[in-house]
Amino acid sequence: MYIGSQIDKTSAGDVLDGFSDRIGQGNGQRLAVQTCSATNLSSSQYFGVAVADTDGLAAVQDALRSWNEAQCVDGDSKTAWSGPELSTYVCCSPGDPPDFSPQPNSDGTCSAYTIKSGDYCQAIADAHSMTVEDIQDCNRNTWGWQGCGNIFLGMKICLSTGRPPFPAVVPNAVCGPQVNNTEPTSDVSGWADLNQCPLKACCDIFGQCGITSDFCTPNPADTGNPGTAQPGSNGCISNCGTDIITSGRPSTFERIGYYEAFSVERPCDHLSVGSIPDRYTIDFKKETRFKKIVSFGGWEFSTAPSSFDILRSAVKPENRQNFANNVAKFVQDEGLDGVDIDWEYPGAPDSQGEPIPIDSPDSADNYLEFLKLLRAALPSKYSISIAIPASFYYLKAFPADQLGDLLDYFIYMTYDLHGQWDYGNTFTNPGCPNGNCLRSQINQTETESALSMLTKAGVDSSKIMLGQPLYGRSFKMTDPGCYTAACTFTGPSSGAQPGNCTGTPGYIANLEIRNIINGGEYDVQQYNSLEAGDILVYDGNWVSWMTDSTYDRRSDYARGLGLGGTSDWPRSRLRLLTTGRT
Repeated sequence: MYIGSQIDKTSAGDVLDGFSDRIGQGNGQRLAVQTCSATNLSSSQYFGVAVADTDGLAAVQDALRSWNEAQCVDGDSKTAWSGPELSTYVCCSPGDPPDFSPQPNSDGTCSAYTIKSGDYCQAIADAHSMTVEDIQDCNRNTWGWQGCGNIFLGMKICLSTGRPPFPAVVPNAVCGPQVNNTEPTSDVSGWADLNQCPLKACCDIFGQCGITSDFCTPNPADTGNPGTAQPGSNGCISNCGTDIITSGRPSTFERIGYYEAFSVERPCDHLSVGSIPDRYTIDFKKETRFKKIVSFGGWEFSTAPSSFDILRSAVKPENRQNFANNVAKFVQDEGLDGVDIDWEYPGAPDSQGEPIPIDSPDSADNYLEFLKLLRAALPSKYSISIAIPASFYYLKAFPADQLGDLLDYFIYMTYDLHGQWDYGNTFTNPGCPNGNCLRSQINQTETESALSMLTKAGVDSSKIMLGQPLYGRSFKMTDPGCYTAACTFTGPSSGAQPGNCTGTPGYIANLEIRNIINGGEYDVQQYNSLEAGDILVYDGNWVSWMTDSTYDRRSDYARGLGLGGTSDWPRSRLRLLTTGRT
């Protein structure tokens, strides 16, 4: 017999009485009884009795040695103890037992428990005089509760009735109640709306913001609890849905066309002033058939080491009034109809792949304050607009709803959705670990997500000009015979063939594309789909672009949504289209 120091001797005697009865019944030549559990940490918690005939003396000695070393004894067969479990309460007198389970707190909150390593519901229930069913019942409204089969380290759960505990912090969460330093509230129904995403983007159960269906589709677990999702999905807790919110049709559907003043620097595709015949009289500012709007900025101006700081400095508090006055004066003195600013992008969270310092987060708000001053300085008959990205990553710094109340329209750059910069980016293309899959720069699904993002942010749909690229994004195909969305392009630098005029690998004007198609020099293949638009394949190059029919189809799509119009970038790289007006 082995009795550990922590075993109650009276209880041991009771067990011995029962064991003696079994021996008296002649149940075999070798018998043993023991208290044995993986939770017994030392020999002091072990109790055991072993009996055998003379041939089994060695087995008895082995059993005693095992108990002394805090190990269980195995046998040919065993009968589990059917009485009370160790560490459970039993009645020693008539009457109902008291309730030893945790009770609600005086403030109405439940008795909370934080999941530790190795925890599971049965063990938690045993340790707190509860059943697994009790735990399930106590957590019908607990944040993140997906049932006993899916508890995780650090999770806070209820072990009593009462208001559930405020959710535990998730270190990398940027939205929802689990963001670090969030002030707990007692309004359980309002927890999902805490720390909302910029632009009213969707927040998933992991506290991450996004605008696609992965982030925006509520998909609660079978428990139906808040903060849960079905396995393999992100769920959504706030600002869910991807609908495009329309706000009434505009009085006219406009078409805006950009002309690149720097196109004169190209070796072709431009008209030199000296080549214009004398019979033509040129006076652009006297033209009344279209509005004349000065636009400044652009990608290179915004990101080149020699010029990136101009706009950043101009909108600072000490400079912006003077900047606004100068812009307003120029527009009026030159007889123009408005001004458009293309800053790419204020408050960007990275250097945008260029050798420049990361911008200050204050720049987006500084931009807003400057535009307020410009609006005050420029009479309402003059339009003010800005270009904005169709990427949540870069648009999230913009106070879009406030800008929407201030501006006449937005140039929404719903193109360049994919390009050479995708190479090596794990997250840019779903199902493409290296990012370098051949994807359209005007992908329809992504265009719809971008429009949903901007209209959900509070921008009037009639103030959105859908961006229409009059150029192609080109790639060098890894395998010249593989041109679908699962195929890849080379990198990291572009290996695409540059155009004769544009001279930039990865960027080719529509005029150059048409010359390739019609020139007879290459064996060309052309594909078209509603999702991708037009694809040209030639000489190992893959080009995403738009034919006139695709352009018209996207324009009709914009008109049907009640958008303000379309914006062509750039008119200076295309023979004039015959549809619409400029």
